[in-house]
Amino acid sequence: MNDFVKKFMSQFQENVVQGSQHYIVHYEHLKQQAEARLDKAQNEYRKKAKRWGYIHRFLGIAAVLFSVASAVFTFSTSQEITATLSLLSAVFAGLMTFLNPSDKEVKFRTSIGECLSFYNDVCFASVFIHNNSTSDKEKLKRLEDLNHSLKFLDQKLAKII
Repeated sequence: MNDFVKKFMSQFQENVVQGSQHYIVHYEHLKQQAEARLDKAQNEYRKKAKRWGYIHRFLGIAAVLFSVASAVFTFSTSQEITATLSLLSAVFAGLMTFLNPSDKEVKFRTSIGECLSFYNDVCFASVFIHNNSTSDKEKLKRLEDLNHSLKFLDQKLAKII
């Protein structure tokens, strides 16, 4: 009987370890996805945010300069110069309105923060996933929540790009 109990306990412990391994494997997969999104955000999204920021400043400065020059040349004798400067000012102001570069810059910068936040959530979940005293139900709940957050994050990122 003693051998039977030892064998039963050994098999039980193996099953517990295999069950825990399943959660850890799923967790590690989520962590890799979080790292990939964070890397993309810190590289690609940061570059796009900077680009849209530069475009915003360029269009704004150009619109202001042409507007000021148009106002200055209003008092000159050349109506063609005034009309051309006014037209250029309107074109740059229109480009700022329709391209809306400041909004695009903010969206890319926000996406970087959201990717970082998700990565932090995944790292924090490690405490529960790797803890043997955490119930399987709680581990499963944490992993489901992270999966849901990942899907939501991917939907947000798809709208930005």
